[in-house]
Amino acid sequence: MKQPIIAILVSKKYQETPYEDDLLLKYRLESFGYSVDIVDWNSDRYHFHQAIICIVRSCWNYHIYKYDYLKKLLLVSRQSMLINTHAIIEKYFSKQYLLDTNKLGINTIPTRLAKNTAEVLSAIKHLKSDQIILKPDISASGNNTYKIDSCNKQKIIEKSKVILSSGKVIVQDYIDTVITHGELSTVVIAGKITFTMHKRPASHCFLVHEHHGGCYTPTKIDEKCTSFVYSVLGLFENIPTYTRIDYLISEDGNPILLELEVNEPNLYLSKSEETLNSLCQEIHNISNLRVQK
Repeated sequence: MKQPIIAILVSKKYQETPYEDDLLLKYRLESFGYSVDIVDWNSDRYHFHQAIICIVRSCWNYHIYKYDYLKKLLLVSRQSMLINTHAIIEKYFSKQYLLDTNKLGINTIPTRLAKNTAEVLSAIKHLKSDQIILKPDISASGNNTYKIDSCNKQKIIEKSKVILSSGKVIVQDYIDTVITHGELSTVVIAGKITFTMHKRPASHCFLVHEHHGGCYTPTKIDEKCTSFVYSVLGLFENIPTYTRIDYLISEDGNPILLELEVNEPNLYLSKSEETLNSLCQEIHNISNLRVQK
């Protein structure tokens, strides 16, 4: 009997030199009896219809292609089962969703969206911090993300133009507990918390990413953070197969949503056996349901 195929979607770079977590996922799924391909999401040669499931993983060039990327995922979803679904990825693809989360009862960093420099300057008037964050509404890994004094109009316009050359601008208050406390990233598989990473920026930076010098440490979260994560999951009509919720802790000790990652987040599979096992089991469950249909 021919083995069912699962495709792990990545960027071309990570097809040629696979990311450690993608290899772990491949090997573990193969132990379930699947034939697993690591595939460039942008491939015109791969026959996506032959895969029973295509799972979005290290597609870490998506922000360069933006809506072409979404179009390709839609095409893939019509040929195979896409995880996460195209509808979920599309809804949270742009950080514009942050404009609504606070209205839905989720404590979120004050956020505004701007389509030109005038709107950027106007947005700043509605924020409270002496420093602001400017970032693209569609971005990855801190790309073109700037912290600027809110009174520095010249620099704000300069950096806004950089971002506006390829999209819209997200304007946010800067929350300095990212320095004093760090950022928390909690991984949820099929609605269950499996792992949390505590991230701290380097002394010279506010960005927590490792390639910016950030330090990552596995951690456990308290009841308040656990409750917050599950409240964020309440935003979904249908719970995604995988989610990563990134948040800060405010000065008064309350979690504040930074981002809701459902596209291609690092799930820290090499750091958490529970996450790897849970993800593979959920993929296997979904595969069995597809076969039964």
